[in-house]
Amino acid sequence: MTPSVWLTGSCTRLAPSAPTRDSVMNAPSSMEDILDYEDELAKRFEDYEPEADDERDPLVFAALRDAVASRSAAERSIKAAIDGAREHGYSWGLIGSLLGTSGEAARQRYANKQET
Repeated sequence: MTPSVWLTGSCTRLAPSAPTRDSVMNAPSSMEDILDYEDELAKRFEDYEPEADDERDPLVFAALRDAVASRSAAERSIKAAIDGAREHGYSWGLIGSLLGTSGEAARQRYANKQET
């Protein structure tokens, strides 16, 4: 391979010699070098033996996704309630105190906030 250098992407546990995010390698410059590198990657893939620690529990991801969706729904509900309170003359100071913040902070966060 030629002396030109490029950064490789992160490869997790494909093989003991797998490159890391910050590793540097020589870039293949000929078709033969490219095919050799392809063979090396294929061998690492074929030799990969997953371990129990390699797997992630999909229920944890689902719980996080559901929590984010709940937070988004709650934020929309709070925004609607604030809009109603403002239409009925409630001050930003009172709204802020209910939110656990100052009236100015509540106004900056919720006044004229566009729905997406």
